[in-house]
Amino acid sequence: MNKLIIIFFFLISILIFSCKKAPGEGGGATIKGTLYVKNFHSPEVPYAFDDVGADKRIYIVYGDKNMPDNDIRTGPKGEFEFRYLRKGKYKIYAYSLDPKTLSDDNSIAIVKEVEIAKNNQEITIDDFYIYEEADNNGSSSIKGKLFYKKYAASYTVVVDQYYKPDEDIFFVYGRDIGESKRIRTGLNGEFQLNNLRKGKYKVYALSDDTTMQTSGKVPVIIEVNITENNKVYEIPDLIIAD
Repeated sequence: MNKLIIIFFFLISILIFSCKKAPGEGGGATIKGTLYVKNFHSPEVPYAFDDVGADKRIYIVYGDKNMPDNDIRTGPKGEFEFRYLRKGKYKIYAYSLDPKTLSDDNSIAIVKEVEIAKNNQEITIDDFYIYEEADNNGSSSIKGKLFYKKYAASYTVVVDQYYKPDEDIFFVYGRDIGESKRIRTGLNGEFQLNNLRKGKYKVYALSDDTTMQTSGKVPVIIEVNITENNKVYEIPDLIIAD
């Protein structure tokens, strides 16, 4: 009799275990959220409600596996939603530049771990953001003009001056060391760099040193702090000498 009881409970435990469903699709729960994007070159700048990551790929892992089970694209406002999930543990992740390095060649996964404890539960992931380059899918611009002065000897008398075309304009993004981007001025000395994210920038052109402290070229620098999306930041003329 005792053997029959043991066998009975053993079979019951196998049945219960086999009926327990693993994490995955087939339930009524939902995991959703919004993906935001920060400036890799100015990582200290906090993200705001309008710094969303549209059309970014979001991955989900069921349980304790290491490989993704599904992925979706974020909507135009950075929103995403995984539906019809069963109870259990999940990982949600997206790929990002690594803000702990200065190299924009390193990619890491930003992972959020979630556990669904109830059927039909709706879980919203908060504080989910990745890092991208300063000029990758931003919405603001920096524009200006380059003004050229030609001096006589000793830089005391200006003999000619005009807005200079086809001249190099350099940009430094945030914490970058050295040149991040170079563009040329247009016919009337104008320039504009688009698709910029919130953050700090330096704009400069190379000029003779009118103080004559050095015989080489020196940078004429204007610093810009972009604090808003969808805005054109017009800077004062960059003035160089020769």
